[in-house]
Amino acid sequence: MRRNRIVSVCLLAGATLVPAFAAAQAAPVIVTLNSSFAAAPATIDFSGSSFTFSSTGDIFAPVALQTSGGGAVSAFGGFLGIPVSPTTDFPGRGSGILTYGPGMQFAAFPTTTTIPYSNGDNYLGLRATLNGLDYYGYAFTTDTKLNSFGFETTANTAFTINTNAPAAVPEAATWAMMLVGFGAIGGALRRQRAPKVNFA
Repeated sequence: MRRNRIVSVCLLAGATLVPAFAAAQAAPVIVTLNSSFAAAPATIDFSGSSFTFSSTGDIFAPVALQTSGGGAVSAFGGFLGIPVSPTTDFPGRGSGILTYGPGMQFAAFPTTTTIPYSNGDNYLGLRATLNGLDYYGYAFTTDTKLNSFGFETTANTAFTINTNAPAAVPEAATWAMMLVGFGAIGGALRRQRAPKVNFA
């Protein structure tokens, strides 16, 4: 089975630096990927804690995942006979602020497990355990595409993300093209001759 290694290599290079600069700089590290895992699984590796995303082919639950090492993801269940399963958060609900950290339920899934209702945009909480310390983060997926992921660089610290992204502001070149387009439309309309009406 072919694996998508772009994700694994990107984070592995950054993750090995986390313990070295965590004391000097306490800031989350966010990686934007836009990598599809429809044909081949994509793996995020945080110094031995792995999160592998794959496609199920299901319309309503297209994402499956498997964890290994010290990897665990946000989960729901384990009470009243409800089986434990991975759970995601949808962006834009409520305040749009999502927090993943201590006190939340995380679970490891050593076999490939489907994430229920994972179609559309979803945020999944991640926890990587390294030398007995927990590093919290997230993965942002849209159907079978891994858009981005991030980890807090300070151990045992919650990771907070704002899912209400600010509206995009067009660049100056975009404004210029738009004005030229409006000018061209105005010029074309002005050149049209009014139809002559002959009264008998």
